[in-house]
Amino acid sequence: MDGEYTKHRVVKHNQGQYVAEDNVHTNSIESVWALFKRQVNGTHHWVSKKHLQSYVNEMTWRFNRRDQEEGERVNNLLKYVEGRLTYAELTA
Repeated sequence: MDGEYTKHRVVKHNQGQYVAEDNVHTNSIESVWALFKRQVNGTHHWVSKKHLQSYVNEMTWRFNRRDQEEGERVNNLLKYVEGRLTYAELTA
């Protein structure tokens, strides 16, 4: 990744620091993981190692569209549907 993502900054929680210079903090990523944990516990109840990346991809897709209205989000989802996923493909 280029640009702003190549700069590495540190927040020193062990020293009581929770926001560093330039408003650097870990709140955003902690929020994302909390949402993922709620999705797993509340919707899926369990995830397999085989499909873990798919669960993370789904959560990321939802998170990135959290400001859209429900209908807009559904229409956006339907744009990406490519055919049929069979049970055999899913469990293979």
